[in-house]
Amino acid sequence: MAESQHSDKKVILSAEAYKTIILYSTRYANASIPQEQWREIYGILIGTSDEHSVIIERAEAMTYGEHTDVELGPEHYGFIAQIQDRLDSEGKNRYMVGWFHSHPGFGLFYSYIDVKNQMNFQLPNPDFMGLVFDHTYLLDKEKYPNHPGFDIYRLNDPHMDIDSPQMESNYHKVDYEIIGLNEFFFANILTELSAYAASGLPLQTAYNEDLSTPKETQEFHPESAEIMEEAKEIMDGISSVRETDLTSIPTPEIVIKKKSDEIQPSEKLLYDGKIAFLSGDSFTGTEKYDEVISKLIEKGDNYSDKLLDVLQDIAELCYEHKHDNLTIKYCQQLKEQAEKYGNLYYMANADFFIGNISMRKGDKQKGVEILQNAAILFEKAEDYAGVGQINFQIGYAHQEEQDYEASCLFYLEAIKGYRNAIHKFHPQRKSFWSLPMNLEKTIADLKNRISKLLDEIQSPDVKERILLDLEKL
Repeated sequence: MAESQHSDKKVILSAEAYKTIILYSTRYANASIPQEQWREIYGILIGTSDEHSVIIERAEAMTYGEHTDVELGPEHYGFIAQIQDRLDSEGKNRYMVGWFHSHPGFGLFYSYIDVKNQMNFQLPNPDFMGLVFDHTYLLDKEKYPNHPGFDIYRLNDPHMDIDSPQMESNYHKVDYEIIGLNEFFFANILTELSAYAASGLPLQTAYNEDLSTPKETQEFHPESAEIMEEAKEIMDGISSVRETDLTSIPTPEIVIKKKSDEIQPSEKLLYDGKIAFLSGDSFTGTEKYDEVISKLIEKGDNYSDKLLDVLQDIAELCYEHKHDNLTIKYCQQLKEQAEKYGNLYYMANADFFIGNISMRKGDKQKGVEILQNAAILFEKAEDYAGVGQINFQIGYAHQEEQDYEASCLFYLEAIKGYRNAIHKFHPQRKSFWSLPMNLEKTIADLKNRISKLLDEIQSPDVKERILLDLEKL
């Protein structure tokens, strides 16, 4: 047997990566979904390393499992290759340093399949680690006191024979530290999840209701003091979780430590801004966000991902609160920065909001043109949920004008987009409506809608063509 390669490098996990893992995991396993329908999620951890530590700067979701213990196959490794190609093109000397997946409700450990998956990663890279997350550890403070909801593992011997009796126990925990963590980090997550719940999410699908009679959603007035109290309680527990068993391996002297200290005031501003918006004080909300945006622009390219995320967040808040001029202002900034960094996903989102504003103001022709451009960008960015969403909206616009042939054709394109999104979702899309289980229902609703609209089409040839396309889907 080859000599075992064993890495003792500590793992430094950024709060931003931790947030991504929490939010993606709870998309597929939360109180609104029956526990028997909870699904594992999988993703890649991206960062860098030095002689002492491995630093996880961000996490990217890759796929979800229909059940537990999903072995990664050729399709998943194809996604991984695409991620690595994108990292190479970014030219920031960042690479994949680990993988993560969730064990929703059944604990933190490596199964036999997990060990096999880890082996494929760790054989060429001894530092490669795996993070396992279970959100129930955060919820049950009595059963799991002072726990962040995850553990990190490496294999003892990545060369072990897979038929060995020791295979299932061929792993160990790795010491870690979370940086950039404060009560505002958890407050922002709790606020975001509370806002979804108040809007009827995650149970509602993308377009489950008649858009001509939109559902009245519950108005959300967050209790800032209560949210902060709960956030501080979580933070107080987690901040001391690894105190007793951290090794003496020194933390690397890199800018990420300083970066974490600089981001903390921004997290507070974002929290205050979001609370202000959700409480109806949009003026204060935009002031807070503007301050963060200015800080991030000053800090330069190293903060580009955060900048794009914040610009999209404020644009969406303004759009939802019907501040159209402000939405356009932030979308223009978003598109300018997205073009600078070559991010097609955010470029598409900027056009998406602007196009919808044109539609909302009654200029459907202009709105449709902008939305079609957004669909092209979403397609290039491989965000197929975005493609489907736009084709649905254009189809509905044609339906309102009683152009039923065009409406059905766009609905068919929407179905194609949603079907592609079920098999491959974009890591930056965080909307609950884009969950595979919700998209499946949306597809069924669209098929029924097309079937009903066929009765309104006069041409037999057109009807037959649409029916054939529908059967193919």
